[in-house]
Amino acid sequence: MSTNTQLKRIGAMILADGPIVDDFVSEDQESISDSDFSESVSESDDTSTEEHISVDSDSSDSDIDENDGVSTLVQPEKLEKGGVVWSTDPLARHGRLRATDIIKTKPGFPTKVPSIFEAFKLFLTNEILDEIVFHTNRYAEQYFTMHRRLQTDSRRWHPIDRLELESFIGLLIKSGMNRTNHESLNVLWDISESPPVYRATMSIQRFKFFLRFVRFDDRQQRKKSDRLAPIRRVFELFRRQLPLHFIPSENLTIDEQLVPFRGRCGFIQYMPKKPAKYGLKFWILSDASSRYVLSINLYTGRENNTTTKNLSSDVVLNLVD
Repeated sequence: MSTNTQLKRIGAMILADGPIVDDFVSEDQESISDSDFSESVSESDDTSTEEHISVDSDSSDSDIDENDGVSTLVQPEKLEKGGVVWSTDPLARHGRLRATDIIKTKPGFPTKVPSIFEAFKLFLTNEILDEIVFHTNRYAEQYFTMHRRLQTDSRRWHPIDRLELESFIGLLIKSGMNRTNHESLNVLWDISESPPVYRATMSIQRFKFFLRFVRFDDRQQRKKSDRLAPIRRVFELFRRQLPLHFIPSENLTIDEQLVPFRGRCGFIQYMPKKPAKYGLKFWILSDASSRYVLSINLYTGRENNTTTKNLSSDVVLNLVD
């Protein structure tokens, strides 16, 4: 704009037949001053523009929406806590990957099973079943030895074997699948009201014996400080089988799960935010993509009425170990 103004003033001086040089110089000086003024104006305009942009940028990052006045949380791109930096941007890798970070096997099930029963035996192995059979027979024989007067032909204990124990567990699973686990045993063993599988598997008296005498350990050798001592041996054998039959992917997760239970137990947890509210709390390590459980731990509450320190880190290290 300053160039066009200067040309117009030069043309006007030529037409007026006046002192061209002085007027030209003065006009030139004026043009320079005008150009300086215009530059200052342009600079001020740039400054105002920058201020305007900065205001817009600040308003866009604010936590309050001007339209509805509702506060919104803005997630930061980086967060640092305890010396660990969490970021939404992927970590830039330099050099070659470590050998421990390379997955050399395809995630999935390495073991192929032909039937549901074979899949069942992968986790409840013969070692676990033999442990239950041994302690159940031992406890029942001790009981009837102390109460000989209760022994009759119909109430005589016959040692169980592994096959009969598998049949007993199968009936428990079927009653749970059919949602008849709260039905009376007389109703379940009545052919007119229930499927004949219960009566065909074992008698109702034999089933009651199982419910009464089934044991998982020797009561006289329990550790009183361990609340999970009655099933500790069987539980550890079961947990040992979990990672043997599945290859996890690169993403794992650890979370808690409340299994609904309102029976007689010293470490039932009350969690009002859970749907069941009462039950047994398990810590579970599972694969993020397939949700397969790789390890599990049962929370038995405080030990010696003392609050456990660093519970979260201890749980994570115990499950990942």
